[in-house]
Amino acid sequence: MNYVKPIYTGVIATAAMTAVLALMPLTGIQQVNLASLVGSEAIGFIILGWVIHFVVGIAYAFVYKILINEYLPIESDIGRGMVYGIIIFVFSTMGVLIINLLGFVSWNMKESMSLAAFGYILSFIVYGAVVGGMLKRHSIVSLPT
Repeated sequence: MNYVKPIYTGVIATAAMTAVLALMPLTGIQQVNLASLVGSEAIGFIILGWVIHFVVGIAYAFVYKILINEYLPIESDIGRGMVYGIIIFVFSTMGVLIINLLGFVSWNMKESMSLAAFGYILSFIVYGAVVGGMLKRHSIVSLPT
């Protein structure tokens, strides 16, 4: 397997996802910077949050290349990537849901998080579309009719 292509695909897709999140205030939705949030709240260093943000993006690209690309039965490369984006959105938000259910989130934060969910899912769909478009399937498996 070519290891370079998923790396730069992950970087480009994560940058596209971050750009979508940065443009959310133009639609009236509060901007949430995932990398700064992880860096400042969890670790204490914003730059480390950005590194983690892009490393996770690269890891998701490898998961797509290894598991999803050949086995998800969707013919369109971009469509397959968009479905993958929805899948990783669901898994990525499970942690937030658990934190919410444990009571660590105030009511004001819950309201802003629910409004930001649209921006999150849109950004993950864009991420998936970029990954799917860049990591095209080598052979289309044709299903018997």
